[in-house]
Amino acid sequence: MSYSFPLIREITRRLHIYKPLHRWYIRLLLQRSGVHLRAMQATRLRLTQGTRVMDVKDWDTAAIAAYAFDLMYDAVVPNEEGVVDYSQPTVHRLKSDGREFVFTSIADLEDKSLYDMYAGHLKAGDCILHAGAYCGVQTVDFSHCVGANGRVLAFEPDREAFQALNANVARHALNNVDLRQQGLWKEASTLSFFATAGMNASFTNAPSHASVIYEVVTTTADEAVASASVDIRRVALFKIDVEGAELAVLQGAKRLLAEGAPTVFIDVHLHADSKLDAKVEQLLLSHGYRVQWVGPNLGPSMKFCLAKKSQESLA
Repeated sequence: MSYSFPLIREITRRLHIYKPLHRWYIRLLLQRSGVHLRAMQATRLRLTQGTRVMDVKDWDTAAIAAYAFDLMYDAVVPNEEGVVDYSQPTVHRLKSDGREFVFTSIADLEDKSLYDMYAGHLKAGDCILHAGAYCGVQTVDFSHCVGANGRVLAFEPDREAFQALNANVARHALNNVDLRQQGLWKEASTLSFFATAGMNASFTNAPSHASVIYEVVTTTADEAVASASVDIRRVALFKIDVEGAELAVLQGAKRLLAEGAPTVFIDVHLHADSKLDAKVEQLLLSHGYRVQWVGPNLGPSMKFCLAKKSQESLA
């Protein structure tokens, strides 16, 4: 069973055997990666790999560790007990540079080589559209890249994650960031949102663990740029990490993609639609973009898309 096969998952849910199969599968993935899992409490799972100990709050987060244990563990400084504790919202210190951030669950996981691919060209005065900002490490980095005259429009629909995002923007004293507790979508609407305060919150698919469901107002990327009075030609980067809603977000950016030329970087999640990568690529190609699939292999449920306008389209 894999996140890439939503039909199998739906059938097993109807048979009321999804949860045990899901947990068995996660244990198997972890075992293959040399990670041992032990349930400590209802909202605390302990993962160990050798002498490294990490606590997470749910099974879906544990599944990420099967592919990214080292990335998750090495992102922050362990606590006094030597444990990286992602089981509850807290302030963490990044191991890379000592900066402190509030995280509601695991740290923002961004491979530096990927970040350099899509953010290496940014310059002072640029505007960035950031869909799925989570707790804001990338938002803070974007803010510094574009400088005082630049703009970062950051969207995060999860209430707890948005609170952390807001706290982190204030902690780092940023004044060029516009925060929106909204979702980007193909149209302005109000949608049910499956909230987790973590990396699995989604419009498109309920996580396998218990979640809070509430209504969230959505807007489109085109309307977001227009309402912020930003010249569409200033938008240099469109960063999208929205847990399966990637195609809908792009469908709401018709004017931005047709008249602008932002670099587009997308974390494509295949858990709800195993053909989502092909659909995303086709839409970008229709707007004159060159599409590359890049980065590390983080399992069957995620791919990374880097797209830039072709020279022919810019001519």
